[in-house]
Amino acid sequence: MTRYLLDSNELINFARGREPYANRVRELIESDEEVGISPVCVAEFFSNLPPERRARWAAFMEGLAVWPLTFEDGVQAGIFRYEAARAGRPLSTPDTLIAATARRVNATVVTENLKDFPMPGVRVMSLAEG
Repeated sequence: MTRYLLDSNELINFARGREPYANRVRELIESDEEVGISPVCVAEFFSNLPPERRARWAAFMEGLAVWPLTFEDGVQAGIFRYEAARAGRPLSTPDTLIAATARRVNATVVTENLKDFPMPGVRVMSLAEG
């Protein structure tokens, strides 16, 4: 079984019904693969969600695997940021936390922002590319 960690941009594409992303997220969820999220993605998603839509989306997300952050993820995220900054490629803390979690749980990050996940040992895929 393959594990997939949905980045917040894919959650937003799904919520807005943007194709082909919404259909491909649906296909992943309905497959035998394990689809999950990080609390970081949940926070990013809910930061733009009106109160009347929160209960529906919380119920949906609770049906996915939730891979919590660990101390080790924080350490790894810091290392990712340190190394990228020294290479002239600053990375955001949220993206490095997502990447560290994905690497720890052996999941592929599903995102349209492939350039935000250049970390070693982190697999990424775009739903636009099929």
